[in-house]
Amino acid sequence: MTLWLWSRANCRSRPWRSTAGFTLLELLTVVLMVGVLAAIVAPSWQYFMTAQRLTTAQEKVWQVLRTTQHQARQTKTTWQASFRQLDDKAQWAMHPATNRPDESSWYSFEAPIQLDPETSLELTDGIYHIRFNERGAVKNQLGRVTLAVAGSRSKRCVMVSTWLGAMRQGTDHPKPNDGKYCY
Repeated sequence: MTLWLWSRANCRSRPWRSTAGFTLLELLTVVLMVGVLAAIVAPSWQYFMTAQRLTTAQEKVWQVLRTTQHQARQTKTTWQASFRQLDDKAQWAMHPATNRPDESSWYSFEAPIQLDPETSLELTDGIYHIRFNERGAVKNQLGRVTLAVAGSRSKRCVMVSTWLGAMRQGTDHPKPNDGKYCY
């Protein structure tokens, strides 16, 4: 009977094999599964982020209109909220109606937000505007500010719906109402 003895010499001559770690096939399988999950989740995440940006901008428009209305009541003068599309940026400003809009401080919405053609406030020299008198009532025409993101069908809007200055918010719908999709 021969006894097989392992010596240091035999250990060095045999390649050392470990059972720890993953094989290439296992790694490729995991990478493939992560890729498939990312492909499924990415469009939903993009839609969610677009909706969040639009909702934030809609809240800002609401706040601008309400603050302008409040300023008109507080100062007992006519105030104006102005909106414009300057290159790829939608911007807003609040100022007394006696001031020219281009002399006011303009603030930009977040990058992908744009004014949509459904915006129906009075338009003068490329600037949409609405005025509130000393009682907070609308001084010029009623209308809406509609916001969108380029390449997306999602829209959000704020409508000044009564002469007394009542406002409401709306979202996009699949069917138009009076030719508008945001109501």
